[in-house]
Amino acid sequence: MQKYLEYRDDKSSKFWEVIVIDKTLTIRWGALGNNGQFKEKLFRTNKDALLEAEKLSRQKILKGYLSPQDQLFDELQKNTPNEFKILKSIWDKINKKLGRFATENYFYENFNSYKTLTGLIFCSRWGWTPSGKTVSFLETERFGQHAFGYMYTSDEYPWPCYNNVPCTPIIQLDLDVISDCIGVNVGSGFIQLFDCMFCPGNDHEFYDFRHIPREKISQELLTEFPTFTPEEKKMISKHLRYPNFENTFSKSSSAIHIDGLGSKFFAMPPFDSHFDQMMEELDTLKNDIKDLDEKFYQTVEPYFQDLDKALAQVMNYANSHSGNYQFSASFFGLYEPIQTYFYESDITLFDLGGYRNSIPGWTDDSRTNIYADGSGGIFMRFNKKTTRWDFYFHGDR
Repeated sequence: MQKYLEYRDDKSSKFWEVIVIDKTLTIRWGALGNNGQFKEKLFRTNKDALLEAEKLSRQKILKGYLSPQDQLFDELQKNTPNEFKILKSIWDKINKKLGRFATENYFYENFNSYKTLTGLIFCSRWGWTPSGKTVSFLETERFGQHAFGYMYTSDEYPWPCYNNVPCTPIIQLDLDVISDCIGVNVGSGFIQLFDCMFCPGNDHEFYDFRHIPREKISQELLTEFPTFTPEEKKMISKHLRYPNFENTFSKSSSAIHIDGLGSKFFAMPPFDSHFDQMMEELDTLKNDIKDLDEKFYQTVEPYFQDLDKALAQVMNYANSHSGNYQFSASFFGLYEPIQTYFYESDITLFDLGGYRNSIPGWTDDSRTNIYADGSGGIFMRFNKKTTRWDFYFHGDR
């Protein structure tokens, strides 16, 4: 058993972690960025150690400590529109009322209506539009954020090549900058994505995706883009999506410098296309509960009546903000389509489809087509074992 929590305010940033292995309970605590202090205690049984760990964890949570994932989710639904606050408040009351009844009857496993409603509420979050400007490949900052630009490389993290053909750069994001912008720690270092689809001899890896830790990034470690002879450049040009070598890896090639997170908006799933379905599934859920225990249903029926009204209000809000709700939300970019199990899914770090028109130059489809159907994105999930965020890329060709 392991639990990792963090506490942040204007005065301090610290962590607390408890680990139970067999009958030994280990506590680690200190300022973020340090290894901290350790304390061990041996218990009579493993059960005793686990009970103590749970008790200590609850005490920390009551003092304001949260897991990084909970911090992020909390931040994404803070100061939300009033219509959504009402909806979420009623749904929280229903879940609290259902309590053990829902667990004993396997609501999550058996009732799609319950999953859909939970997912739609969970997916309604704040999002940000990235801001930037068009520059050339060589004008992008090696240590900055950019699309189609001059990536940071080193001996340990060289420019990816297949059979001497360099992969085309797609995007470089700085996790430290993003963490500062949203006020939640989502990791450190660079995230890089390259397009390798047309490289010869590469018949299975469409993309090269990697995370470079902050400690591996420095001016001293920086290496230059590989050099190629004119003949090699001609050969390489045959394997590039863009017309030729110069239009991909030189000052004549366009790129996008990303300043950071721009305008903030509250994004919701497509309530208009799902509204009728939601109301039908809500009726199904009511009938399911009534069939299982009609007496219990009578105790929750008033909440469901309030939920009907709240959903209608959210629908009106969605219609009046049609430009901001057509996708399920993330904190930096969007991802569609909405899925009934979305509240179990990972967070979108950056969607290369939903924001193709948001940054000048992103509309250039000839650079890459991974977002042709709106499904290309960089995602993140919190790893409870390592107490860190893991990142991966998913895109359909």
